[in-house]
Amino acid sequence: VLLGLFLGGASSATVVVWLIQGDWRWAFLAMRVGFWGFLLPVYGSIAHRMIPFLTGNQLRHPRALLHGFVLLCIVRLALELRHAYHLLWLADIPLLMLVSWAGWRWRCWRSRGNPLAAGLCIAWAMLWLGLAFGVFQDLQLARTGGFVLGRAPQHLIGIGFFGAMLVTTTTRKLLDENRYRRPLVLSALIAIGGSCLAALLRAGAELAVVQAPSLMAISAGLWIVSVLPWCLVVAAIVLRAGPARERNRG
Repeated sequence: VLLGLFLGGASSATVVVWLIQGDWRWAFLAMRVGFWGFLLPVYGSIAHRMIPFLTGNQLRHPRALLHGFVLLCIVRLALELRHAYHLLWLADIPLLMLVSWAGWRWRCWRSRGNPLAAGLCIAWAMLWLGLAFGVFQDLQLARTGGFVLGRAPQHLIGIGFFGAMLVTTTTRKLLDENRYRRPLVLSALIAIGGSCLAALLRAGAELAVVQAPSLMAISAGLWIVSVLPWCLVVAAIVLRAGPARERNRG
């Protein structure tokens, strides 16, 4: 996580350089480092801790799995920065295999009784789907030199995995507020489902030709509408927690 945060800070710094100099290469660097060097290692580390815990498989999260995941993310990032797109499969195939093995080891299919564990497993499934799309594109790229799926793999990960993980882990930390427990969990499930559906629609827009703008607009609107109720419940909990702490101190 510290490594990811360091790279996230570096990515933010490159955005500032891009705004000053106007060189698009700094923007390219910021996007790639932010995605593969910051967000994916950080969210992967959180999933490595939380999914086994909530699915009752606390002993099934070996440190080697996390180290391998982060290492492959860095290798993937290095290949992108060198524009070695024909070699991306060297990182994406092992990463997909690692994510598949982790999902099987954590017994994600047994999480139906715990809505938050199911939310984390759904997020992990979106990561798997995005990587699977990425591997298909990598192989096609190495064979024909074309990006047949566009940015569809990144949208599945960026909207589906990151979005569902953010909602689920934040909800888990706020569940001590019993007054809002049911609305919080219900709104979280709606937000998770909406994020995943929005990710699929946004990925579909990469494959569509005529209706791509419409799908993009529907995806964005769905994401906002599905996450908004959860944001309102979280805001109510956070705003109520401040005065409660002041009363306890008094």
